[in-house]
Amino acid sequence: MVYCCRYCGRKCETESGLARHQRDKANHPYCNTCERGFGSWDALHQHYRDSADHVYCVTCERVFATENGLRMHYRDNAAHPYCTACERVFSSDSALHQHYRDNDAHAYCDECGRLFASDSGLKRHWRDSAVHSYCTDCDRHFPSNKALNKHTCTHAYDDLTYAMGAITI
Repeated sequence: MVYCCRYCGRKCETESGLARHQRDKANHPYCNTCERGFGSWDALHQHYRDSADHVYCVTCERVFATENGLRMHYRDNAAHPYCTACERVFSSDSALHQHYRDNDAHAYCDECGRLFASDSGLKRHWRDSAVHSYCTDCDRHFPSNKALNKHTCTHAYDDLTYAMGAITI
């Protein structure tokens, strides 16, 4: 009996020879883990998505040997909006930035969209940046210069009250 490859038409003398041929050819939709051939690339990718036995990146249509390999792929690939602190991938950059805004555990500057390793790094960014409204007296950040100016008046009032308390009549 002759076994014929449905992908390229190659003829093999045994069923195991055909399976080996399909497994070894990169241009055949074959799952090496399950040792199964599929009728199309779409069917193979659906198999990867549906199977708990595969670690699969849906965006890139790539299979990874381990969960750690997939995490490194997410972390190192700019096409994947990924939070390294939470080890979560997001559907879009805007969803990732919303996650940063919503999660107090992240030192995130909403005004310029930057994430910092620590709160002290974020505060240093606010203090040293000319575009951010930051009060050096009390180490607080404000959403606008107008809000900062209004706040600064409270320091002037506090100073005046303190000075008047020192005056004796």
